[in-house]
Amino acid sequence: METTLVVGDPIDLTLPNPDGSAGTFVNREYIRVVRPARLLRYDSAEELPGLFAVARAVDRGPRPDRCAYRTTDTLSGEHAAWVMAKTGEWVRAGFDSVARALRDRAEQLWAASRDAVPG
Repeated sequence: METTLVVGDPIDLTLPNPDGSAGTFVNREYIRVVRPARLLRYDSAEELPGLFAVARAVDRGPRPDRCAYRTTDTLSGEHAAWVMAKTGEWVRAGFDSVARALRDRAEQLWAASRDAVPG
C-alpha cells in the first residue's frame, strides 16, 4: 500500500490479479480517518459504482511496546452480493494481503523508531 495518510488523499493498494494470473493491479481507495496508533479507515468512495468498500484497522495494543490490531472490511451496495458470489475468495485474499502489508509496515516503522532512539 502507498499513501500519505492525509485524510482525503488516496491509498493505493497493490493486489494480486483476481483471475489468479501472475502479476498485480492497483486498487485506489481514500483515507477517511487517521488517529495515530489507534485507527486507520479508508474506503472506495465512488470509484466503483454500485459497490462501496470500507476498511478499518484498529489498534488494540495491550501495552505501549506491543501492537495488536483488528481489521474489518465491509462491502455494500447493489453489486456487493454478486461480487462476493463471483470473487469472494479473491476478495478475502486481497483484504488479507492488505492486512499483512499494514502489519509489515507498522513493524518496520516500529523497528526504525526503536533504532532511532539514543540508547
